[in-house]
Amino acid sequence: MIIPAKLRAYAELGTEVTVAGVRDHFEIWDRATWQAYQEKLEAEGGTNPF
Repeated sequence: MIIPAKLRAYAELGTEVTVAGVRDHFEIWDRATWQAYQEKLEAEGGTNPF
């Protein structure tokens, strides 16, 4: 998948990404941002919405 530079910059995507399926769509996250988000959810004891 090719993501235009302008959108990559807006989403702050690095060279590695994670694609997460969310109900009726998918999200593309910078891998480090995704991992930090997952760690935060786990620390808060919340359930993973993904």
